[in-house]
Amino acid sequence: MLNSPIIRVSALIVLLLPLISGAATSETFFELGRDRFERGDYQVAIEYLEHSVRLDPDQSEYFLWLGKAYGRWAEKLPWYKALTYAEKSGESLKKAVDLDGHNIPALRALGLFYEQAPGFLGGSNNKAKEMKARIKALQEQ
Repeated sequence: MLNSPIIRVSALIVLLLPLISGAATSETFFELGRDRFERGDYQVAIEYLEHSVRLDPDQSEYFLWLGKAYGRWAEKLPWYKALTYAEKSGESLKKAVDLDGHNIPALRALGLFYEQAPGFLGGSNNKAKEMKARIKALQEQ
């Protein structure tokens, strides 16, 4: 019954109503973006999350999820297309940490980025260790 077309269309209308009516908030776009991310639809997630950060550029959590979406999308692309999204991932994760230096998930994600990214994209084992040290210090407080 939950898989019926009528219920799916109704759920879609409920989700899209704020967008159609023009009453969409940064939180609306953020929730839609996270939902698309969780479903593995990273390209659509990026669209929603970019809207959320445009509407409210002071939310660390928005930049964290945008950075994660850019990174996951980069993983699916050929290397020559992935570079742009990998770079955007690092920038978004840095912004998340800059906005809230106590955001442990953002610190973890940025540390992982530093571990995995090549040097020309900002990767660095020393920076990764710095993120781990920051997380440890926060956890010991």
